[in-house]
Amino acid sequence: MGGKALRATQHQDCNLWHQRLGHPSFGSLFQLSTNFGFKLNTNFDECCDICHRAKQTRNPFAINSNCAERLLLLIHCDLWGPHRTHSLNGWCYFLCIIDDFSHGVWLYLLKDKTETYVKFVTFCSLAQNQFSTTIQRMCSDNGTEFTKRHLRVYLSKAGIVHESTCVDSP
Repeated sequence: MGGKALRATQHQDCNLWHQRLGHPSFGSLFQLSTNFGFKLNTNFDECCDICHRAKQTRNPFAINSNCAERLLLLIHCDLWGPHRTHSLNGWCYFLCIIDDFSHGVWLYLLKDKTETYVKFVTFCSLAQNQFSTTIQRMCSDNGTEFTKRHLRVYLSKAGIVHESTCVDSP
């Protein structure tokens, strides 16, 4: 290892210092070289493969034009659980309902995922009575709690369109 360190200072191996110091930018590497008294060549135009991959960014998601225009026009539902630690009352599942327009959140605690149907029907009644509106669309994952027959029948009778997300997407 001592030979490589010597080689880097004697032959001004910019790439070796770049790799050893954790892939800093050329500006940072040049500043270090002036502070610590070693010289680097100034032709550091090529980008190493690691830096190229590390600095890649994802394009932002396009602005969604399918936003709800009023309260409870579109809701998003998800069931989370079971949690390894149950509450004092034995709850270990969480049904989360989010309104797309207001971003209001309703959270229902469940002891079993089979309670999803009852809690969802309760929420629909709450929406009808408290906000004088009906839910038109519900978006959820493809979890069995949302695809079972009795919930599908309820959604159909209530006139709620069920939209499901793609598999393995948040």
